[in-house]
Amino acid sequence: MVSIPLVHHRPELYPDPHRFLPDRFLAGRPGPYDWIPFGGGARRCIGAELASFEVSTVLSTVLAGADLRAERVEPEQTRLLGTALIPARGGSVTLRRRLR
Repeated sequence: MVSIPLVHHRPELYPDPHRFLPDRFLAGRPGPYDWIPFGGGARRCIGAELASFEVSTVLSTVLAGADLRAERVEPEQTRLLGTALIPARGGSVTLRRRLR
């Protein structure tokens, strides 16, 4: 059995793994065994493909017209909620202004 949180916290894959650093994914796609948010094999989430499509569509649409800022400048730690990692303090962002 693979522990998803342990894989996602491996410092050799993700330097400073407890910090929320979304820029770490800008260099390209992670390897198939480096990022497993939907599990794998026979127990892979049945909605994984739909969720991935929805996330990319919604995020690209929303972020194309928004100027978002983190409410706190300090690095955000993560905590485990079920099988997902979430920002420990809520990870609040503010919409500074809509871009046109």
